[in-house]
Amino acid sequence: MRLTNRSQVPPPPHFRYRHPTSGAEFIFNAWSLLRGEVTKHTEGNGFPPVSDEEIEAQMCENMGEEIKSRFCMGDGLTVKGGFHWRELLSGTQALANHILNGRKVVDQEEAERRAGICAACPRNSYFSKPCGGNCPELETIVQAVVGGGKTTFDDKLQACSVCGCVLRALVWVPGAQLSTSSDADFIEKAPETCWKRAELMKI
Repeated sequence: MRLTNRSQVPPPPHFRYRHPTSGAEFIFNAWSLLRGEVTKHTEGNGFPPVSDEEIEAQMCENMGEEIKSRFCMGDGLTVKGGFHWRELLSGTQALANHILNGRKVVDQEEAERRAGICAACPRNSYFSKPCGGNCPELETIVQAVVGGGKTTFDDKLQACSVCGCVLRALVWVPGAQLSTSSDADFIEKAPETCWKRAELMKI
C-alpha cells in the first residue's frame, strides 16, 4: 500500500514514520522533510536504508479507513489505525476481565521489556483523546489491568493497530491470557519482533 500523491498532506499527524529499530518518530507536514530526516537518522546511526515504500506502507496502515481511502492506494495488510478511544474499550476490557478474575500480571522487568518493544513498533498507533488524555471510561479499564504499574515507556505507548488494545495495559497481561479466536490473524499481521506474537506462537 502506498500514498496516492505525496504532495497531498494527510490530516494530523500528517506525514509520520516510526523507525522500527530505534523507535524514533518523525512527523512533518511535507513528504520531502520526512524523507530527509528518516534518511539522516538511518545513516547517522548505521541502520539499513528505509525505502519510500516502507515509509508509505506504515503511514497508510496507521490511517483510519476513511482517510486511507482518500490518501492511499494498492494492496497491503488490513491493519486498522487512527482509532477513536471508544473503539479500544472492548479489547482492553477483555484484558481487564482476566485481571479482575484473579489472574496476575507479569513482573516489572517483563512489562518493561514488552513496553520497549511496543514503543518502537510501527503498529503503535495513535488514537483520539478528546478528554485531554484517556477519557474516564477507558482510563478506568486501563487502571483495572495495570493497577499502580508503570513502565518508563508509558508516555510512548498508544494502541496496537493489530489487536485494538491500549498498549499501556496490554504489556502487563501474561502470555497464556492473550489467546483469542483471532490469534492466527494477529500472528500474520504483527511484526516478527512483536512480543505478543511470540507468546501466541507458544500456545
